[in-house]
Amino acid sequence: MIRWGGEVVDAFIRAGESRDALDAWCLHLNRLIDDLGGVDGSRQGGAREPIELRSASKGPFRRAARCARDERFTTFHHTRRYRGDEDLASPPDAGSFERERLEVIRVQRDELDAVETFANVLFDLEGAPFELQMLLARFIWDEARHSETGQQSLERLGYDPFEVPCGVIGIHVRSPLPPLLSFAQINTFGELNQVGHLKKIAAEAYRAGDLSTGRAIDFIHADEMLHVREGRRWLARLVEESGTSLAEIEEEARRRAIQRLHEEGVLGEDYGLDITPKDLAEMLGE
Repeated sequence: MIRWGGEVVDAFIRAGESRDALDAWCLHLNRLIDDLGGVDGSRQGGAREPIELRSASKGPFRRAARCARDERFTTFHHTRRYRGDEDLASPPDAGSFERERLEVIRVQRDELDAVETFANVLFDLEGAPFELQMLLARFIWDEARHSETGQQSLERLGYDPFEVPCGVIGIHVRSPLPPLLSFAQINTFGELNQVGHLKKIAAEAYRAGDLSTGRAIDFIHADEMLHVREGRRWLARLVEESGTSLAEIEEEARRRAIQRLHEEGVLGEDYGLDITPKDLAEMLGE
């Protein structure tokens, strides 16, 4: 699509030398509009067959279950707990606040997987009300800012952000899930379980005189409170329309998340279904 758009722009740029290319594009676009019934869709389409899309001959779209990251990142997918063998060590003289601050900032940087999750939900929820589509777009924008805030904060604290291992288990678990379950999973086991901790770290940062971290986490906390409140409101509405209950959807989301963790090799054959939402939040992050 980008390449096609570039060719259109090039045709207009070259129009000063020759109108042939520009006229060809105009004819092509006008034919497409006519075949679709005009700009407002009210006219009867032409007698000829609509122009076939290049993708029409391909099979149905199937999303890859595994994500991709910038090649400068080191990634890990066995957990979102930042205490594994490959993890980044805190400075030896770091206190509890410094360690918690580093972990919270890393969680924010790794919310790349929240961007992907909400984008998948937006794509997969066919026929979703416009207000919900706009809300999901807002969530995607917020999470992109959170991730960038985390990346910049790591650098401010003296780290090379690309050398800080990046957890990707959250998106690996959620990618294959139906949109309603994916939405329930990130809302229930992600955002709902982190808002209290974000408020605590923001307050501690202010007390420690770290105003940059305090303000950054404060804004993120406000965003996440909105996500929890509005996300659960829409989740309840979608669940009601599906003919089931919110409790049933949340339980199914929990069971499917555990199943995906088993498929990803995070949980062994003897994994139990008594894993709590808090356990899942620690494994998956947001």
